[in-house]
Amino acid sequence: MPTTVDPHARRFGLRKRIRKSVPLRIVVYWRAVRKLTAGERKAFFKWELRRVVGSLDDAVARPSPAQLMMFVCHGNIIRSPMAAALLSQLLAELCPAIAVKSAGFHAEAGRPADPRALAIAGEFGVSLDDHRTTKISAELVEQAGAIFLMDGLNRAELVSRYPEAASKAFMLGAWLDERRLPGVEIADPYDGDDTDILRCYELLESAIRNLTFDLFPGTFDKSGEPA
Repeated sequence: MPTTVDPHARRFGLRKRIRKSVPLRIVVYWRAVRKLTAGERKAFFKWELRRVVGSLDDAVARPSPAQLMMFVCHGNIIRSPMAAALLSQLLAELCPAIAVKSAGFHAEAGRPADPRALAIAGEFGVSLDDHRTTKISAELVEQAGAIFLMDGLNRAELVSRYPEAASKAFMLGAWLDERRLPGVEIADPYDGDDTDILRCYELLESAIRNLTFDLFPGTFDKSGEPA
């Protein structure tokens, strides 16, 4: 007697096989893109097209030290809190008057950092134990003198919701390349494992050191240590 295959199980199995064969970054992006508004999606695809064809080749301008510097990512539980913690540590003695904050476009206010992030942050000499998530708001955007984003999705959401902030928005990944190219992203490791988060934090540490060197030339060397 022939075996009947449940069509729902067949579709689930197909989706599972496809998910395994598709790079994690594409899966993460696809999930996030589906949540964008029509305007945000348009801004994202326009940015991605320019990035893919190489038309984002103008170097990012050097930001000036601002009274409030803000890092923004998707959920404010892995990337942006770590970036803020790293910069706060470097500026603690040099420029304590500069405030450093982090926020997320889809943050659930008051949540702690991702447990994996809490553990791995300690390997870089910083603590995220006291971090609590903050959702981005018009007030925070207005207060920030410089806003650092992690990827094209973040940028699309920022410029769509707060077009007036475009001039003070920077891709943090630009500080991973000496040419300061704006298309360099620091991908969200949320769906990855500890190794992915560790690699993300290595990139963040490098970008923050280079950013600090640009913000305060002559004060820090390129390793992020006091000159």
